[in-house]
Amino acid sequence: MDFSISDHIICNKYIKFDSNYQLIFIFFLTMLKKRKTVLIYTRCKEYKEVFHINDNILFCNYYNVSVEWKYKSIVENYCKSQKHILNVKNLKERQNNI
Repeated sequence: MDFSISDHIICNKYIKFDSNYQLIFIFFLTMLKKRKTVLIYTRCKEYKEVFHINDNILFCNYYNVSVEWKYKSIVENYCKSQKHILNVKNLKERQNNI
């Protein structure tokens, strides 16, 4: 039995893939990979100056609002939001005036 790039062995069964379906198959295999486990402490360490943890909830240091931490994109979008940026700016201005 000769194997080529388009041939795969899955669960001890030999399956020959048509070249048209090979990329689709590889795509779905990569999608099935397990994601890395992320803890709330990981997110807090990534944004040391921005967040703190209280009762396993991630809070913004600037105006004490809770933020969903499981997906990095949500945390990044929060940090880029106009509301967050304005609050950081206002707090820094108040600290400079004191």
